[in-house]
Amino acid sequence: MLHRQWRREPRYLPYQPWLALAVAIHTVTLGRLCAVRSAAQALSAVIAHETAHGMIRSRYGFVKAALAPQWLVEGYADHVAQESSLSDADYLRLKEAGEQHPPMPYYEGRKRVEAALERNGGDVDALFTGE
Repeated sequence: MLHRQWRREPRYLPYQPWLALAVAIHTVTLGRLCAVRSAAQALSAVIAHETAHGMIRSRYGFVKAALAPQWLVEGYADHVAQESSLSDADYLRLKEAGEQHPPMPYYEGRKRVEAALERNGGDVDALFTGE
């Protein structure tokens, strides 16, 4: 019943199965998702990150959220979480070695989002709508 109500009214999120799945995946893969020492995020950061995805879908609609560039959606979610999977030093080490690592697009997206928000005065709506 709660699922049906959530689907009718996206702003009412009494139970968020995507969040439970994200927490489960995080718990299972915490030690082996990334080989980089600092690539594990705190569980609270994962919850904030995944909740940000729900907020984006609720505010801008599922289609716009799905069609938005990955750097924007993932970068904003990491920005909200106030934590990235990679430290600045780890990112630079990987970049200099010419490696592609799964958390790198998240890190790069967060940096792009932070720069865009600084330029536009912190206007998240302008960030997602391009206005």
